[in-house]
Amino acid sequence: MEQTNLAIDYCTRAIKIDPNFSQAYRLRGQVHSFLINPSERLKNYEKALSLFQAQGYHQEAENMKKLIHAHKYFINLRKENAQSKN
Repeated sequence: MEQTNLAIDYCTRAIKIDPNFSQAYRLRGQVHSFLINPSERLKNYEKALSLFQAQGYHQEAENMKKLIHAHKYFINLRKENAQSKN
């Protein structure tokens, strides 16, 4: 757990130095996925997507769109499962 928090801290520092560092947003989103923090993961993925698009990294943007789509799908699936248990 300490290493994941350290990774988030390093990514956050990198973003403060360069707010357009799309890779740092993507990595921070991935670290949040290990912490099961869906809202932070989605915010970081969406920011990375926005930056990849603005910077002309079309393939990376497409990959982020797929990650966001999968993330939203699994969040909805989790909600449905939770509701069916109640």
